[in-house]
Amino acid sequence: METEKKEELYREKSSHGSVLFPFECYIQDSEEPMMVKNYHWHEEVEWIYMIEGSVRIEIDMETYYVHENMLVCIPKGALHKIQTEGKCFYYAFVYKFQFLQFSLYDYCESVYMGPAEQGEIIFAKIIDLSLPEHQSIQTELRQIAQHYIQRTETWRLQVKASLLKIVALLIQNKALEDTDYKSQNNMIDKITNMKRLLQYIKEHYQEKIYIKELADIVNMNENYFCKYFKNIVGKTPIEYINNLRIEQAAKLIRETDHQIIEICFMVGFDNVSYFIRKFKENKHITPKKYSQSMDNRV
Repeated sequence: METEKKEELYREKSSHGSVLFPFECYIQDSEEPMMVKNYHWHEEVEWIYMIEGSVRIEIDMETYYVHENMLVCIPKGALHKIQTEGKCFYYAFVYKFQFLQFSLYDYCESVYMGPAEQGEIIFAKIIDLSLPEHQSIQTELRQIAQHYIQRTETWRLQVKASLLKIVALLIQNKALEDTDYKSQNNMIDKITNMKRLLQYIKEHYQEKIYIKELADIVNMNENYFCKYFKNIVGKTPIEYINNLRIEQAAKLIRETDHQIIEICFMVGFDNVSYFIRKFKENKHITPKKYSQSMDNRV
């Protein structure tokens, strides 16, 4: 029970869609040198349809490089992170798989939809839509985006129909994963530990965070913890915290009228020169020029 309470803390708090229609389409159209959607997880399935550019996606500690005409299938509950570099355009469809299931228990529910919801059928995480057998999937994805944007009277019915068609095509084309990984307790433990650590950082990034605090969360000594963290995340704890702070700073620059020096302290830095240097390392531009570029886009 205690584990369940902790797991609840790591969940992304955003709601996707509505109670009657738990589906949302997010349109990412970015020209920034780098943009990061930090580690998070949610109960919804997420499908990312790449139109242009490329992104680096981490799903449950595995790294994938995705470019145009690819579909990324992120299972519910998977810890994931998305990093863009340069111009990119993609649609992210986030929805609860249950709303595709049938109220009448029939053959489809028994053989396909139920097992997919329970994790017995798992879609491949990366699907190359340029392959001939996946052309129909790409057509349906485009239609989902079109119906969502146009919002005609029956757009919800059209979106749901296309999602069901894609599920059928993925199964028909055997774009599936081996489900044995679910039994790999060591990986599950690592993911659980990382959810705990990353949630703590997310909640305290505005404060001073000590390595010992993080190491204590997973009952490790500091030296071993730093190696453990970098081995999984690819960055040291300090690098990860600084990157999170920079992303939050960039968001504040884009969305508020706060001065650069105010933002520096708001996101947890205690030295303005160090903040400017780290911002430039991350965004390849100073905070001031970044702010000016945002003003010019208005």
